[in-house]
Amino acid sequence: MSINVSAVLFIRCRTAKQINRLQVYFDEESRYDFPEDAPKEEAEWVEPFEFLENPDGVKEIDKKNLLVEFYPEETDFTDEAKALIKTLVEIVGVESIIYCELGEDWTMFEYFSKDMHRLLWAVEGLDDKESDEKYNSFLSKEEKETYHALLYGKDYEKQDVEAVILKLIEKMKT
Repeated sequence: MSINVSAVLFIRCRTAKQINRLQVYFDEESRYDFPEDAPKEEAEWVEPFEFLENPDGVKEIDKKNLLVEFYPEETDFTDEAKALIKTLVEIVGVESIIYCELGEDWTMFEYFSKDMHRLLWAVEGLDDKESDEKYNSFLSKEEKETYHALLYGKDYEKQDVEAVILKLIEKMKT
C-alpha cells in the first residue's frame, strides 16, 4: 500500500457473486453506462458509482472480501465515502464495511453494518482525554501501539492499512 492512500474500504460481501458484481462497478473500464445499461436487479444501487471517484486499487482478499483504495486529489472524500457505504450496506446488502480515512495528522477506522456503526480506532485519539476514553476504547493501549507500528512502519516509510484492517477483523471476532 502506498503512502498516498487517502481512504480504504474493506467490504465483506455476502456472496461471491456480490463481490464479482462490485468489481464490475469499481472498474471504470467494465462499469456500465448509467443507468440504462445496468441490469434491472441492480438499477437502484448503481447511481453512487456513476459519480464515484475511481478507485486506485481494488484487491480481492478472498472470495467474499474486497479491499478498495482511493487517492483523492486534495478533495474531502468523506461525503462520497459515506454515501457509498450507505448504498453498499442498505441497498446492495453487503455484510459489513470497515472504512479507513487517512489524513495528514489523523487516521480513523470505522465499522459499518446494517445494524451497527462503530468507531474502531481514531489513531491520533480524540480532542480530549475523556472523549478519547469514551469513543476510542475498542483497542487496548498495547494494541494501538502495535497497530500504529503496522500502519506507519519504521520511519513512516509504508502504510499497511490492510494489515491493520485484518487485525481489527480478528479483534472483532473475540
